[in-house]
Amino acid sequence: MVFYPGGTLHDHYSQGYIFTQNFISELGLYKTRLGGEKYISLHLFILAMSGYGLMAIAFSLVPQLFKSNVKAHRMARLGSVFFVIGSLFFVGVAFTPADLYFDEHVFFAINGFRIILPGAFFYLLAFRYMNLPRNYFLIGLAYLLGTLAYVIFQIFAADPRSTADAMVAQVVAQKLIALLSVATIFSFSFAFERLYKELIG
Repeated sequence: MVFYPGGTLHDHYSQGYIFTQNFISELGLYKTRLGGEKYISLHLFILAMSGYGLMAIAFSLVPQLFKSNVKAHRMARLGSVFFVIGSLFFVGVAFTPADLYFDEHVFFAINGFRIILPGAFFYLLAFRYMNLPRNYFLIGLAYLLGTLAYVIFQIFAADPRSTADAMVAQVVAQKLIALLSVATIFSFSFAFERLYKELIG
């Protein structure tokens, strides 16, 4: 965001990154809204979003932590299928700049969250079967409900290209679900660490 030169969907002449008016993926535009170069923010965005590939790898391994409970293991495996695919969709966001591949970019960006949604549901069940502390379940539930609300919002909200207000609503909603996602995965990592220690201990 620091290196973003400027420009929003409705104001190509704005300066810098405006938190309530710039989408996260605007950092990954090949060029600015006025056609200028934005080399640094583009490549930092690609690097950051490629990190979802590491998350995909991690979620392909996580179900092993649930092997002590057959039902939990089954739910974790199902959940990981969706988390892996959803994570790869977010990698797809990085490599389809909206100013070059708009339809593909929107496809990856919108469906990434929709694919992860059932994954969160299955992991909630896995947590319940493993009798993990309630706080992990509650954080996961907040993520599930938040993601569901965001998906519903995406379906019914006005096209951000239609008005500046519609754009702001979409941008703010995107930021909120992104922050919730980061907090949830961070929380999940402690749950997984706990299961790992039980597995080896």
